[in-house]
Amino acid sequence: VPIDKVFHYLNEVGDLVAMTPESKLTPEIQVKAMAGIIKFAVAGKAPIIPIAIYTENAKILGMFKSQGLRVKIGAPLKVENRLSRPKYRDERYELAEDIIRIIDSLKPQPDNGLE
Repeated sequence: VPIDKVFHYLNEVGDLVAMTPESKLTPEIQVKAMAGIIKFAVAGKAPIIPIAIYTENAKILGMFKSQGLRVKIGAPLKVENRLSRPKYRDERYELAEDIIRIIDSLKPQPDNGLE
């Protein structure tokens, strides 16, 4: 299977692969995409590292407004091998939802003015 050759190569040379579901997808499709990423992580014997990338209004030299790019990285998550098996689909989807919540928690929360 071609994907097996890719995993073998990546494991052999120790390269890093970044995969992410598009943030503008519906929540259901995001979870499904993340569940697929979990299967890749198991097959590649790799952790999942939650990363949030977002823009934020910033001032350059205190004068010019700019959209600054922010990146926040969470702790690596080990994925159990059994989660790649079909009978553990529900657990894989629960983990996918948890990972999406972790990524969302890395982003700034909207100011609701309740302070």
